[in-house]
Amino acid sequence: MKRDPLITDIIYHDNKKKLEGSRKEYRKLLFFNDDDFEQFVPVPPQNGVGGFRIIRLRDNLGIIITNHWSGDSPVTARTDALTRSFKFTFNFSPKPVIIGIERNNIEYIAAPSNAYILSPNIVLDISIPRYNHQMWLSVVIGPALLKQTIESLKERLPKAFNRVVDEPDNGYYFHESRYTPRVQLVLEQILNCAFSGSLKRIYLEGKAIELIALRFGLLLNETGEGYHSVPLTATDIEKLHYIESILKTRISTPPSLIELSNLVGINITKLKNGFKTLFGVSVGKYILNIRMEQARYLLKHGGLNVSEASSAVGYKSLSHFTVMFKTKYGFYPSTCVKMRNHSRN
Repeated sequence: MKRDPLITDIIYHDNKKKLEGSRKEYRKLLFFNDDDFEQFVPVPPQNGVGGFRIIRLRDNLGIIITNHWSGDSPVTARTDALTRSFKFTFNFSPKPVIIGIERNNIEYIAAPSNAYILSPNIVLDISIPRYNHQMWLSVVIGPALLKQTIESLKERLPKAFNRVVDEPDNGYYFHESRYTPRVQLVLEQILNCAFSGSLKRIYLEGKAIELIALRFGLLLNETGEGYHSVPLTATDIEKLHYIESILKTRISTPPSLIELSNLVGINITKLKNGFKTLFGVSVGKYILNIRMEQARYLLKHGGLNVSEASSAVGYKSLSHFTVMFKTKYGFYPSTCVKMRNHSRN
């Protein structure tokens, strides 16, 4: 069977015209055919050396391992999420790169030890500098199998994620998180698997599901693994959305829970549990997230230095801000400034 170099779902492109030409050829679906259990697809020679190990475990489940060295020119790679498939992606590259989400024109710095949940309908552009080494591992899983796998977790997962699992053609879901040493261990076990043949397939299938479970553990840790959804009336939901709008407008001086309770007219218990049910995170975590997201935007696009960005989002201690930023994203805020300056040169 003829091999299609695009079945990795990575398309290297130099301009939009070439990209559109490539996408017209992009027809084959990964993990839904009778190809070999494992194969290697090289990157186009003009884009460097290395390539992709594609491991088909069973229908609707597989692994892609990227190992790519760019050459003496920068490279832009577009990853088109495979039709109706979810990707649980782990970055263990030595250096960060910039990824952009086409759908909302948002840019992220993809740092080592970052993990991503990508639903169908997400298109990412990866800006790879010259002489750069990229190493990624993705578990690709179809919605039906994913829905079956997470059935017991559904009530504890964010509603936005559940909606996309139920209707993968509508909307999209993107989540970024730092991964743990336990995740790193499973990644190394996959990369260093000593089995072959059917034993290898069985072993890697178990590890792929384990990675998905660990990734959901990271998500539940952020959203509050132990909480249970609480029933909310239409009035409750309206009040909680109003609270969210207040937090967005008062990012540098957020009100306390008591202030919010008195301002909106909702008791603190329903405020805390209801907010977590509706938005998937606690009020405190929500404030931290929007502060960090705003700071990253200001560093990347607002022309601010680290101290100015720290003050703009309400931090009095620069060292505290730096620690929180590094914990959230895996790199120091100064990295944003350096990459911003580099992109202008």
